[in-house]
Amino acid sequence: MGRSLYSDRSDASSTIFLLSSGRSGSTWLGSMLHSLPETRMIFEPFHAGRGIPSLAAHRYFHISAEADNGDLAAGVRRLLTKSSWNPWVEQFNPAAQFVYRRRLLKEVRINLLLPWLLGRFSDCRFVLLLRHPAAVVQSQVSGGWLLSPDRLYGQPGLGRLPWVQDLKKLDSSDEAFERNLLFWAIENRIALDAATAAGIPVMLYEELCVEPEAQLAGLERYLDTAFLPAATEGAAEASWSSSKSVADYSLEQKISSWQTRILPGQMTAMLRILEASGLNSVYGRESMPVASGLG
Repeated sequence: MGRSLYSDRSDASSTIFLLSSGRSGSTWLGSMLHSLPETRMIFEPFHAGRGIPSLAAHRYFHISAEADNGDLAAGVRRLLTKSSWNPWVEQFNPAAQFVYRRRLLKEVRINLLLPWLLGRFSDCRFVLLLRHPAAVVQSQVSGGWLLSPDRLYGQPGLGRLPWVQDLKKLDSSDEAFERNLLFWAIENRIALDAATAAGIPVMLYEELCVEPEAQLAGLERYLDTAFLPAATEGAAEASWSSSKSVADYSLEQKISSWQTRILPGQMTAMLRILEASGLNSVYGRESMPVASGLG
């Protein structure tokens, strides 16, 4: 109950939306952002089983930037300004903290909503986190995240996009790796296009691993704040949501361990999907991104 008894005095300019695909390192980056003093963490409110039901209904759903959807906008505003009384959403806020002047909404299920969010919450700050799709998908599949692109192809505004049609035409198998990869490509191409058009930071997990201080320096300028030294002290550690074995990985292994596990056919499929979606300008067969400094 203590986590729900507080005064949130944040305004729009001190509100951060951190978006990514699941298993991309967002809990790790989120902990860095949460380390900013007096920051309220709003943790994954679109989670199907533990989040806010009215919001969870919109997970993995695309809404165009021009759409109204007043009910969803009201629900997000209510979540930002008032206690959710939800133990999952509030779990990282200390019970003894009674006043917040900054808030962080961290979510891995609303990349497709980014164009709409940018239009409805334009005074807020947004950060998009990307990670190599092979690493993401391997982690998703091993964790039981089976995401079918079929739930995206028929959505208004998605299925008619030329590059989505190109993805549908690929001779893809029913293997979980390929289906999750198609899903990853669609939700991240939508989010990346919106982020690029709006000029918001696009963080690349691999670059954050290699040079966390430099990457956070860019966020400091965008957020108009300064991180404490403690923000990067745990950079070499795995987040609580990672596999136990990841805690023992070296920096290089965290970035490139997927290369030792990917099968030749999966590599071929991945490169075809990246090319068809246009995301081969960001990632390819190497562990480090093709692009850098996107945000």
